[in-house]
Amino acid sequence: MDICPELPGQPLVVADYHTTLMRYKSGQDFFTQAKDDIRAARELGLDGFEINSFWGEQASGELRTLIDAAEAVGAKDFKFFLSADMSLGFKPEEIRSVMATWGNNPHYLKLNGHPVLATFGGQELGNQWWENNVLAPLQASGNEVTFIPNFDRDNQNAVTPTYAAWKDVINKYPSADGLANFLIPGSVPFRTNDPNFGNSWWSTLDAEENLASALDDSGKLFMTPYLPYYWAADHSVRQYYEYQGGRGMENQWKSIIEKQKPDIVHMVTWNDWSESTYVQPTQIPNGIPGIPSYPHLGYYELLKYYVSWYHDGKPPTITEDAMFYFYRTQPKNAVPTNDDAYTNVPFSQDKVIGNVKDVIYVTTALEAPAELRVTTGGQVKIYQVAAGVTHTDVPFSPGAQQFELVRDGVVLTKGVGEPIDSTPETYNFNVYSGYAVAGGPSSATWAPSDAAQSGSSATWFYGIQPVTMSCQLASRNR
Repeated sequence: MDICPELPGQPLVVADYHTTLMRYKSGQDFFTQAKDDIRAARELGLDGFEINSFWGEQASGELRTLIDAAEAVGAKDFKFFLSADMSLGFKPEEIRSVMATWGNNPHYLKLNGHPVLATFGGQELGNQWWENNVLAPLQASGNEVTFIPNFDRDNQNAVTPTYAAWKDVINKYPSADGLANFLIPGSVPFRTNDPNFGNSWWSTLDAEENLASALDDSGKLFMTPYLPYYWAADHSVRQYYEYQGGRGMENQWKSIIEKQKPDIVHMVTWNDWSESTYVQPTQIPNGIPGIPSYPHLGYYELLKYYVSWYHDGKPPTITEDAMFYFYRTQPKNAVPTNDDAYTNVPFSQDKVIGNVKDVIYVTTALEAPAELRVTTGGQVKIYQVAAGVTHTDVPFSPGAQQFELVRDGVVLTKGVGEPIDSTPETYNFNVYSGYAVAGGPSSATWAPSDAAQSGSSATWFYGIQPVTMSCQLASRNR
């Protein structure tokens, strides 16, 4: 389906943005944080933010500040759109007011000629409720929207996400112009015949590809998710889904690019520390007292490669050697000494989904073969790694963690990670991730910049430049 008249089939990438979960540096306000976030998002190659809001006044305030921030940093084509979070009963008249007020703003995302309205939840209200209370009144007032809600199977934990199951959902909500999806419960981005599938319920890849096919056959839009992994640090069920760092990232993006071919990819999320899905590099969230969150800069930097691939339709060319590392900071079977002091939510191993191993997942992007040296808990482990993008599993030991790339006896780049603790105080499956580029930046040196203004997204590959896409832009490198 052509979503932009000027750019047929133009792919879009956005990130789910939560102001209610934001953490600020001392003395910082929302406007300052928003400017840094938009600069970082443009560097990543994002086209905009999907704004998660619970009520009208909150949504309008967020949109006003974010639009002002985009203007302040020169991101004139950066887009925003509302995701009405229905978990607190977002009133229909307030949804209508937000769309009427902001839908025609130049920064508001339009697909198929109309401003986009998404949701988190709300399917239990039924198709007729949305038609009668939101969609028809907006159309009658001259504010018709493109409606892409997050509507799913009635029982996401029991109904297998097959093509037929998704067709049932589509048929149940004929007023929706498409569907968004945030997460397939109990699933990981590996095929069912892959040993890394582990104890998962379903394959994320199969589930999302089934949804993509069902929507395409129905002539509907698709907003597919990307997640780095999932750890519900602050939920009633403390679940962890093992995505294996760069390997799970590559699987998801290859499925998106080669099979799903969605209209929008939305990263779930930019800054939700409560589910550990954040890729935000500008501010490392504090997390729960006693249960720290760690930097996800390795995810952020490696994602640039796949976002560029999605936008450009071909893999970027690696121009500098780089490495990215991802790991938990405690062994999978560690028994914490004081977990009850920090949370009253019990943890159980049956909530750990996938093939969970005590491993550091290292992704290398190399111009030529090189040697990967990982010093884990004082033990030096050496791997010969081929040119291109390669994923290497390094069994870890508690203690300090260090990483080096070496070629012909010369250290190309190195990095230091968070120590691994065999006797933690509390269960914490938050993944630490970092990166280092030969002759370039690292997770120790990254800071918000205006690199995107000059057409720079990463120093280690060459691909499409990260100036944001929109229906108003001219085609570039296509």
